[in-house]
Amino acid sequence: MIIIILGIVGIFILRQSSESPVDGMMEVKTDDGMMTTNDEEAIDQKMETAPDAMELSVSSYQDYSEGAVKLAQDNDKKSILFFWANWCPFCKKADAAFLADMDRIPEDVVIFKTNYDTEKDLKKKYAISYQHTFVQIDKEGEEVAKWVSGDFDTLFDNLK
Repeated sequence: MIIIILGIVGIFILRQSSESPVDGMMEVKTDDGMMTTNDEEAIDQKMETAPDAMELSVSSYQDYSEGAVKLAQDNDKKSILFFWANWCPFCKKADAAFLADMDRIPEDVVIFKTNYDTEKDLKKKYAISYQHTFVQIDKEGEEVAKWVSGDFDTLFDNLK
């Protein structure tokens, strides 16, 4: 019985520690205040009802979604796809660095934490063969630059 309880507690702790405070969260500024949500449909609905009132509130490091990338690009932000895996120790180190010091990310840059294991179409499109790969894309979604590994210094060196 004690082993079962310890196992459940252990699973709960592991799940809590692997969650990032920015996972799926996007902040959108509207004319009636700030909306923070992980519900992409709610954001899309808000955009449809008041498109002129929408403005991207820069979350310089956030989870990938097509809608989030479009919002960033519509607001003239450089988009960086960070192909991340929760089992990759180098990815975890870069993730922790970005989360701990998001103010170091330039104002005109948004890094999208892109799931290496599930975003198979993006991996194919950008010929990604390793996790911990970064791809800067333009407004049309075309590759501008690509590099493997690193965090802030490598980001600054490779940003176009």
